[in-house]
Amino acid sequence: MVKISVVFDSGHEDEYEHGLMLLLNAADVEMKVQAIFMNQALSAMTESMLKKIGQLALYEVPTFTLAFHKAIPEAQVITYECLTKLLSKSEHVLFV
Repeated sequence: MVKISVVFDSGHEDEYEHGLMLLLNAADVEMKVQAIFMNQALSAMTESMLKKIGQLALYEVPTFTLAFHKAIPEAQVITYECLTKLLSKSEHVLFV
C-alpha cells in the first residue's frame, strides 16, 4: 500500500514546492509515495518547478497525470477512474 499520495491540483508555487519536498524526503527514506498532477497544476507551474519535478524520476517516485505533458514524459497518463483507485489505496492523501 502507498503511504503518501500528493495530488498537485490548483495550489500556489510554494505549496507545490512543499509537496515535492515531502515526496523526495519520504522517498529518500524508502517510503512508498506517488505524485499525481492534475491538468490545471501543470499549466500553472513555472519552468523552474517543472525542472524540479524531474527529480521524482531520480527517486523512482511513481508519477501520474491526467494528460500527457512534455515536461514530465515519464509520467503515466491515467483516467479519473484510475485516479480514484490510486487514491483509495493510499494511507494519506495531500492536495496541494
